[in-house]
Amino acid sequence: MRKLLGFSLFLLFSSISVASAAEVVPSNWKVYTPCGSLNSRMVLKLQAEIRSPLAEDLRKLTSSCQNLESLELRFDSPGGSIVEAAAIVDVLEQLKNQNVKITTRVNNGDECDSSCVPLFAQGNMRQAGPVAAFMFHGVAVYMLTNIPDPGLSQMMISMIEKANGLNTDWLNDLKAKKVFSIPSMYWLSGKELVDQKSGFVTELLDRQELAKPYDRSYRPGGF
Repeated sequence: MRKLLGFSLFLLFSSISVASAAEVVPSNWKVYTPCGSLNSRMVLKLQAEIRSPLAEDLRKLTSSCQNLESLELRFDSPGGSIVEAAAIVDVLEQLKNQNVKITTRVNNGDECDSSCVPLFAQGNMRQAGPVAAFMFHGVAVYMLTNIPDPGLSQMMISMIEKANGLNTDWLNDLKAKKVFSIPSMYWLSGKELVDQKSGFVTELLDRQELAKPYDRSYRPGGF
């Protein structure tokens, strides 16, 4: 009976520990490189829609690192709330004011669509694969219409304009094409953004991504 009681208590405290860990590391931000006492760099990836409480989760994650010097944010997101995107931009601006270097990145085969685009723009350095996909459009009132709202669309444009080194002529060309003012989706690859001298992507990643070979010698019969 005592053994059974002890095992039950073990399971209870284990469940509490797991729940606490889940609260410390939000599931929508995948932690690739955690920041620690001997590491001042943090790498996170977002593979989800941009919804609350992403901004608050990002604030908690970054504030947990007392010696944070550089933050890399990788994106593979269909976009989402422009209001939440603006809240994330506020967190990133606070980090920049603390001299944290921000790198944003979209790998080959990944997408940065809609309200993900202004988040990518916030990087001091902005990396993209040649076949990374970016989708630009205006911001409409979700589920009511697909006609862009001028005020919300201007909010998105203003965040894109924060990108250091952005070619304003290139952005004005998108406006002239009514990318932000009519119902549409305007797609560009990482390579196209560099070829167009947009200034939006500051570094083009290699098309070939090297990986370490798997050691499968333990498998009977090989591969």
